[in-house]
Amino acid sequence: MDVGWLEDFISLANTGSFSEAATHRNISQSAFSRRIHALEHWLGTPLVDRHSHPVTLTDAGSQLVDTATQVVRMIYKTREDFDAREYSRFRTLRFGVADHLAIHFAPSWLRKIRSVLGERRIQLVTGLKAGLGFVELLKSRDLDFLLAYGGSVSKRGHDASLFRSLTLAEDELLPVCKTSLRENKTYHFPTTPDNPVPFISYMPASAMANLVNRESIEHANAIHLNPVIETGAVESIRALVLEGFGMAWLPRAAIREDLKQGLVTEMGDKSHRISFTIDLYRYTANTRADIILLWDKLSAGA
Repeated sequence: MDVGWLEDFISLANTGSFSEAATHRNISQSAFSRRIHALEHWLGTPLVDRHSHPVTLTDAGSQLVDTATQVVRMIYKTREDFDAREYSRFRTLRFGVADHLAIHFAPSWLRKIRSVLGERRIQLVTGLKAGLGFVELLKSRDLDFLLAYGGSVSKRGHDASLFRSLTLAEDELLPVCKTSLRENKTYHFPTTPDNPVPFISYMPASAMANLVNRESIEHANAIHLNPVIETGAVESIRALVLEGFGMAWLPRAAIREDLKQGLVTEMGDKSHRISFTIDLYRYTANTRADIILLWDKLSAGA
């Protein structure tokens, strides 16, 4: 029995699709199907119902998933133990990191988990380098983990089984503007339809944009905004706020010093703040032993 058959089966269980699982395993669909058949023949029982879409597991298949995962994990852990020193010294872990988290969260978090990381080399891939295609990079295994805002990875429908997440911390978005604009009463908040406040917005469909849009719509006192600039990076929005282009919702961690120095002022009250989480994601079909081991350790201490 080939251990690769178990990895094939785990991928099929996670995706529910022969074609998608074959793509993840980098083999043709016909070859992938033969490997699943070989595993079923070796076990002497069907593992999947091929007449359903997405593919569903038989009772035997459902029982095998956890066992297969443990077996694969144990085999790779054993191999890792044979050469742990060299393996940990040269292994690189690749983290995709949302823009401001690379500055205001990742350094302190990596320091806290330094003992867990051991001697592994860390590569931080920012949104600019990734072309903002973080999820696709996770699925192609060009990233091992993604450090991002809660809700950044879709968990709707079929995607629900493809990712795991850990909440690492919480923060909140504060509606702020340049202090001088607030002091001379240029900006009023809450706003009115006749006098909407100039607004610097996040790129559409981003996790931050979705949070802010929901706040402006659902707040008890309707918030009327006049979008003047749209950009994707928190640091860019912060710079534009400091230059007086408009107000924006910015993470507290990104403007903590600006608030202390009086450069920006919070608008509205506590009800206008927007809470969000900072989450770590991994792709379930990536069964590399060191990734799973690190995930288990982080989960235990999350």
